[in-house]
Order: sequence, then structure tokens, then C-alpha cells
Amino acid sequence: MSSPAPRRFEPGSAFMPERGKLYLFERDSALVVRPWPDPRAWRLGATGPWTGARPIGLDLAAPDRRRRHRRPLHRRRQAAQAAAFALIPDDQRRLAASFGDRAWPLHCLFTRVPGAMELARLCPALAAGLAFHASLRPRVARPYRSARALLGKPPPRIARAVGRWLGFGRDRATVRVLRRLPPALCSPGNLRLLQRALAMPAVAKALTHLPTMNAAVLTTLHHLLDPAGPVQRAGPLLQLMARLPQRSATVARSQLAGAVASWAEAWPGRPMPELRSFRQLHRLRNQADAELASPARLLAWAEPLGPFAAPMADPTNAQGLWLRPLTDVQSLIDEAGVMGHCLASRLYVEHCAQGLGSAYAVRGALRPDQPGRERATVWLGPGRDGRAELGQLLGPGNHPVSDTLSATVRTWLHHHNHPDLAPRLRGDDADLARTKGRTLRVVRHRHGRSADGARAPTPTHQAPQSPPCQLQLGFIPPF
Repeated sequence: MSSPAPRRFEPGSAFMPERGKLYLFERDSALVVRPWPDPRAWRLGATGPWTGARPIGLDLAAPDRRRRHRRPLHRRRQAAQAAAFALIPDDQRRLAASFGDRAWPLHCLFTRVPGAMELARLCPALAAGLAFHASLRPRVARPYRSARALLGKPPPRIARAVGRWLGFGRDRATVRVLRRLPPALCSPGNLRLLQRALAMPAVAKALTHLPTMNAAVLTTLHHLLDPAGPVQRAGPLLQLMARLPQRSATVARSQLAGAVASWAEAWPGRPMPELRSFRQLHRLRNQADAELASPARLLAWAEPLGPFAAPMADPTNAQGLWLRPLTDVQSLIDEAGVMGHCLASRLYVEHCAQGLGSAYAVRGALRPDQPGRERATVWLGPGRDGRAELGQLLGPGNHPVSDTLSATVRTWLHHHNHPDLAPRLRGDDADLARTKGRTLRVVRHRHGRSADGARAPTPTHQAPQSPPCQLQLGFIPPF
């Protein structure tokens, strides 16, 4: 007997006040939510019957939002959620909304367990632990009954009793550490991470001295608790991470993850020194990257990639230039050593092997042995319609080149003998503009004027026409 065809739904949303239910439809599922006074949710998938659900991602803060979505589908969804969740008392709804995408399980806990809101104000992590108890301890048959029994104890003992029941421990120091975790970071994964960290005396002692916890602290803990990872001591770095504002913490966690990944790849099984400062972290990252970019490691890594793809432009038609395409890994290594840049890196090697770019050694003379020649390296990347485009033109040490050499390279790009691969400079008045990252981008002037308002020079060579607009190529990291 053949199985029934999977269900398909039309994406949309609606709130029916007479039923007190919110209906949210995706292409492969339907969700029905009753927000108040007895909050419940049901889901119907592409196959199978209706089942109970604990949805993630409901926007309980929708009634407070004044900015509307631009897309009609999202705007209707926001309006439907705002009308449905306006039934919830404001203090309870806003407290649950502070937990972000996981607000619905907290809202259900607040409704069914007296005293849960007071616990959430005192220690958001413990309230989230009660809502996600199955992620922290063996599942119990009636979790809300257990939560009511825990919150029925005398107030001084509630936090320690809940911490012990969830597996965090019952001492006051543990509760102080958990109180520093903001509601938006109280996800099941972060709670499990803290549960493991507090079980290690050395790490728990370091956590007790932190003023607060943010995403960077949690990322540091993740690497610190990885038994196969290189980070084994990071107490001073935890202190620095905890003092970062939220925006800086997001950047710091990505920098730490990159440094740990580079170190583990450069020296597998070798522990990192104790992390004490961001300057030390950057220095260790640079050491690992330098090891990975060494000629021997780069040649061994690039061997499975095979030979490079054909160059994107023919250097034989260069006018007043000496150009040599770099067609193998060793040529990239030699050019990087002569010019003092990072062309000999995995990024550029992989792009060359996959046909996503081509590199050229440039000398500002017809022969490489002519005196007074200017040196540079050209990087061509793929543009639209399979045509090559100038990505970078940089001199030794990533310094800018002269205007004469820049104009000569552009002339060569206009007239090399592969018209099907000729770079399109986006109109008659295209120009090359240097950016802060010392990369060169193709910028088309708006209505015949340059970026500073001056009239663009009359071009000497005609190029394909395109509508008046300003366009910049995607960012390419400097050599």
C-alpha cells in the first residue's frame, strides 16, 4: 500500500479572535498556537497527525514593535503575532520575550508554575533550566509538578534547590555565577556548557570572579572544555572577554575561534600557551597562519587540488608591460617572497585551482631586466558573463602603484586578445578607485561624474554600455 502524498501548505498567518488561536503556515507544516489563558501549541507536518509542539522563534515582543517589516508576508505575520500575544499580560509577555527565540517555553512555565516569574527575575538561567529541563537532567514525567514543588520551598532555599535539581550544584557561588548569564543567552546548549564548566573546580573558580558573562565568555568556555582542543588555560582571557561590550564580544569570539582553528591545524595535539591578552591571541594566530603558509605546508596541502586553471587573460598583448601568469603554487610562493605579500596563501591557491581567479607578475617595462621598472602583482577575478575583472593591483608590501602603471594595466585589460574574456568596466566612464583595504574596485561614475563630483574624462576606448549606476565589486582581501 502506497504512502499518502506529503501535505503542502500556502505560507501565511492569521489570528482568529473568536477562537483565540494563531495560525502560522509554512510550505511543509502548520502551527496552531493558543497564547492565553492556557498556552498550548500544535503542529501538523507534511506527514502524520497533529502533535503537541514547543515552538521556537515566536515573537512575543511583537505587540511592542513599532517598525514594520517591508515584505508583505513578514508584515502580516508580525501583525498576526502582535494581535495574538497582546492577550498575554504585559509583564509576563515582556519577561518571556527577553529570552529571545525561546520565549514560548518560558511563557508556558510562567503560566503554569507560580513563582516562576520571580525566579526568572532573580536568576534567568535557573528559570530557563526549568523550562528546558530535559536538556540538563533525565526527563521527568510531570515537569511542571516538580517545578511547583521546588518553588514551594522557603525563598532563601529556592535557587539552591533548583540548581541542585538541574545538576548545577547547590552552593551559593554556583547561583552567583548563573545569575550573571543574561536571558538572551539562556539556551539549552549554553546551559549544558555551564553545567560542565561548574563541574570542574578550576574553571568554576575562574567563573566566580567574572563580573558578567557574554557570548565571548561562552565561546572561550567551549574551547576550554574541549578535551581534544588546544586551549587548556584561559583564566586571564576570560576576565578580558567578560569586560567587553556586546558588539565587541561578537567580534572577539570570532577572532578566538579563528585562532584556535588555525593553531589546531598548524600543530595538531599541541596545546596553546595560557591566553592572557588579545595581543597574544593575535600573535598566536599569526604564528599559526605563517606555519600554514610555509612553502612546504602549502605545497603539500595544494597537491590534491591539481594544476591551476588556464589564465583569464593573455599576457602576450600587453602594451608597455612585462607580464607573467603565475600558473602553479611555486610561482605564487616566489612572487609572494619577492613582493612581500600573502599571495602564497590557501585562499589564492584554491581560487587559482578552481578557476576563480588568476595572478600575474607585472613589471612596468617591456623586459624584466630593464632598469627603473616598477613591480606589481595583478589579480583578476571572474565577473559576470564569464569575463575577467580586475580585483587587485598592488606593489611591494601591498603599497599602491603609480597612476602610469595603473593606466597601462587597464589599457591591457581593454585590448588583450581574448574578447570573450575581456573585463567589462561597466560603461564608458569606468575608473579604478583605491579603498582603505588597498584593493582596487571598478566604480562606474553616476551620470558621467566621478565620486567627488568632477566630470569624468572622456574615454579613449569604447566599452559596453550599461544603465547609469554605481557598482562596486565584492571585497577581495589584499595580498
